Amino acid sequence: MSGATGTNAESARYVQFNARTIGQEDRDTRTGEWIAQWIGYGPTFLRLGGFGLASIALWMMFGTAVKKY
Repeated sequence: MSGATGTNAESARYVQFNARTIGQEDRDTRTGEWIAQWIGYGPTFLRLGGFGLASIALWMMFGTAVKKY
């Protein structure tokens, strides 16, 4: 009987570990999602694209000055 209890205890620890790991992965992937849900996915996409375009414009304006260093 003690062998069966040990097996069940090990199974329970394994299940608890996997539940914590899966829960952590879910939290990690949703870190910035609340911002997109709050603002809206379309406007968030446009803002991120705007940041990308602004960085390209800054690089085109100041790239030669930065490349000297």
